[in-house]
Amino acid sequence: MSLIAGTLRGAWRRAGVSLGILLVATVAAAAAAAGPAYDAAARASILQDNLHNQLPIARTVEVDGAGPVVGLASNLSSQVTNVLAGHLGGPATVARLFQPPVEAILAQVSTGGHSTPLTWRTDACAHLQLTAGSCPREAGQVMVSTSYARLSQVRPGDTIATASGYGHLAVTGVYAVPSGPEFGTAYWLNSECADFIFENPKCLINPPPWDAMFTPAATFDNAPPSEQGNATVLDVLRSANVRPTDLPTLKAAVNELLTDPTLQGMNASPTSSIPQLIDQIQAGWQTLDVPVFLITCQLLLLTWLLLFLIVTEAAEATPSGFREGALFMSKQLRREKGGRDCRAVHSNESTV
Repeated sequence: MSLIAGTLRGAWRRAGVSLGILLVATVAAAAAAAGPAYDAAARASILQDNLHNQLPIARTVEVDGAGPVVGLASNLSSQVTNVLAGHLGGPATVARLFQPPVEAILAQVSTGGHSTPLTWRTDACAHLQLTAGSCPREAGQVMVSTSYARLSQVRPGDTIATASGYGHLAVTGVYAVPSGPEFGTAYWLNSECADFIFENPKCLINPPPWDAMFTPAATFDNAPPSEQGNATVLDVLRSANVRPTDLPTLKAAVNELLTDPTLQGMNASPTSSIPQLIDQIQAGWQTLDVPVFLITCQLLLLTWLLLFLIVTEAAEATPSGFREGALFMSKQLRREKGGRDCRAVHSNESTV
């Protein structure tokens, strides 16, 4: 019974050591996996913080061009999309990373003895508050600012004569100029000193007495070839859709766009701070790599130290049960041998 009990005690102690080693191995594996997981989460957090904390202009590709207004904005926008799609893997990736482009055309017409901005901007009616009338839908229609309506005494239904190829413009509505905070949004980038210069005297020393007249794209599409103007295309990043793995190709695509020979041939000027923003994000990642590596190494070192202590203690303590069993067997063997020797001596004495 003592042999069996000793053996069982030794086996029980070995089972405990095995369980301890299993737990330490589990902790070590978890520590090795936690480091990369934490690193990936931290990188994503740094990425989103940098994108969301920047002004819209910092995450925008802007392309400006000048020339005949017919097709000017659409040609610029098409080339920008082609360059980005060619380096990002197709139109689907461009649609994921960028908001739909905002296109704008700005021309100058003479009305009431003053130079007045005549402009079109993508979905302008959805971003302007009408105070009277309706949004212009057809070529030759405009909506005027409250400042223009007040000073010129015009209202929806009136016409405005222009000394230009646009002829007479029909007034369909009156709009209120956006508030100051709205000019900081991605949609109204570059519009403050283009469309609303009367409200912002800082833009010009002697601004006109009213703001721009907004018109549909059809007005410019049907303009005479002699009519000149400026066009702007704005492609703004969708911050929430940008992934850490997108940054290298995104930076390369924007850099390629900034030196695109086709845009240069169109006398267009592309600008963007996205490459600098990406450099800033990647610099933040580099400062993160060292702490994550050190923490992972410390966790692994701690688990291996714990494993060493368990194995050392097991080496000292575990065999005792088996030694007890072996000692018991040794004693039994000596007793049996002693008994045989005694019987042999007794037998010899009887024979003598």
